[in-house]
This record gives sequence, C-alpha cells and structure tokens, in this order.
Amino acid sequence: LDYLVQMGELKMNMKNVWLHLAKDGLWIDVHISKTGFRPEADQKGLEEMVQRVKTGAGAPDATTLLLCGSQLYNHHDYAGAIPYYEKALELDLGRAERAFVHKKIAESHFKQGDPFAASGHLKLALSLKPNLRGVHRLLAWLNQTPPLGNCRASR
Repeated sequence: LDYLVQMGELKMNMKNVWLHLAKDGLWIDVHISKTGFRPEADQKGLEEMVQRVKTGAGAPDATTLLLCGSQLYNHHDYAGAIPYYEKALELDLGRAERAFVHKKIAESHFKQGDPFAASGHLKLALSLKPNLRGVHRLLAWLNQTPPLGNCRASR
C-alpha cells in the first residue's frame, strides 16, 4: 500500500488499510490509518492491529464493542446491539462514556417498543451526564408513550 496520499493540492504521509470482514450475515468495514507513517516505526504495530481484527484475538476493548453494537443498531438489529453495549459497560469507562452507552441501550429498547426498559437506562444516562446530547429528545419521546395502565380493553 502506498503511504503518500494526495488530497487536492496537499500531499500527506498517511498509510491506509481497509478490511472487509463478513460472518453469519454480518458485514463490517474497518479503516485503519496512520498519519506521519514511518515504515520502520509503525509497520509492525499496523500489521499487529490488522491481524487482531482478522482473528478476533484478545478480549475486545470498549471501542470494538461499541463499533459492533453501532453496526448492528445502524442495521436495525436493536436486540443484537444491546449485548455489545452491555458488555462495554463491564469495562472501565468514564462517566461520559457510560452515559453514552446507557443512552444507546435506551434507544435500542425504545426502537424495539419497550419504553420501560428504555426509561431505566435513560435515567442512568441522565444521572451520569445530565447534558448528554440526544437524551432530552429521547425523554420527550418516552413521555409521549402512554403507560400500559392507561390501556383499556374494549367491551
């Protein structure tokens, strides 16, 4: 792969690697890039990263789990995304990251039609980061969802 990339008039020293992996009907595209690429210093680390992605070696980190969850979420597999988000919560995340993950779980539950499960994660997200972007929009949607206690069977 070439590591001199031209963007308009600007030439950049950048190495790019694209991986396309598919398994069991899931597809993931991975783009790895390194600016200021120095073959003698960076090639080995880049090759190790590519190999880890290909083999799935090592326990996944939070970024990997969130990317997998987001890939499923973006393909409307909300039930499939939730376990990845929950696994990310088991790792050492900061408050803002934990709030974001709880928001994604809340959105996934909401998209599946489960406002009660969504509200629990939404409350956790708000407690961790009250000004988290998108939380108040989701809260407004949840407040418009009628509680089951108000539903009456017609006689």
